[in-house]
Amino acid sequence: MKNKIIEHLNKLSDDVSLGYINAFDALIELKELENALKTALDVVKDAAKEEAENYDEKTIDYKGFEFTKISRRTYDFKACESSQYNLIAKKETDIKAKKKEYENFLKSLKNPVADAETGEMIYPPAVKFTDIVTLRKKKTK
Repeated sequence: MKNKIIEHLNKLSDDVSLGYINAFDALIELKELENALKTALDVVKDAAKEEAENYDEKTIDYKGFEFTKISRRTYDFKACESSQYNLIAKKETDIKAKKKEYENFLKSLKNPVADAETGEMIYPPAVKFTDIVTLRKKKTK
């Protein structure tokens, strides 16, 4: 089955390159496959986690692949109820907001300006444009 999928994807990209298939049609198909794949991965990952529990080993060799059981540690620092932590977290949020505000100011610059306090010349940011095509399914009425 895997080989058939890979063959289909290779043929699809080749057909687009050769002009046999409209790129929009191919992109629609690939986007739908991507969404289906994400959904299937979520289900299968949960099932694989359950399957791994049937093995005593931490690392399981299976058909040339290694599956490793690990525990991911996460911390909820809000549960500490530490006023110092909360103050630091608030400062971080404030700094991020100030940075965003300053970035918006820099984006608005059309020409270099001198900083009123330091006299430093401040230049507009470099801007890079990348052409892309987006895809979203229209809502049916």
